Amino acid sequence: MNFFKGLITLTAIFLFATAAFGQDRSGRTPAEQYGPVRPDTRGSGTPTSSTSIYVAPGAYHEPLKINQKLEVKLKTLLPQIAPKAAASGFVDLKDFVTAVRAANNLNIPFWDLKHKMANGSSKELEKAIHDLKPDVAAKEEIKKAKDQAKEDIKESKRS
Repeated sequence: MNFFKGLITLTAIFLFATAAFGQDRSGRTPAEQYGPVRPDTRGSGTPTSSTSIYVAPGAYHEPLKINQKLEVKLKTLLPQIAPKAAASGFVDLKDFVTAVRAANNLNIPFWDLKHKMANGSSKELEKAIHDLKPDVAAKEEIKKAKDQAKEDIKESKRS
């Protein structure tokens, strides 16, 4: 009988400790704390919900500041999702707009291109384009997309 009491007590302590130490002190869920990464596509290739997945600590960056004019422009290039949600994970606005422009110019789904990029750098963009469209001159396409991105950002700052 004492064996079972001890076992039940030990199990209760274990469950309590798991619940107590498994919580984030801020009270936020990992998705709220680290932001969305990629919407749930359920195999269709287009986002079906705003479901987020967990992002490891340290991977979070401040959201990019996208002004209203640029957001309207990007919405035409990314009709499936809000540009601010698509920008998660990018550190630099110009790199994000360049990736959007490259995906649009090459007729590559943005999420496929973003998924292939480990970070938002142009070196990763070149590798991602080469992986998804090996017959394309990636450097030339990136230059074209960078020029378009620069113009889009400049236009959006004009009043």
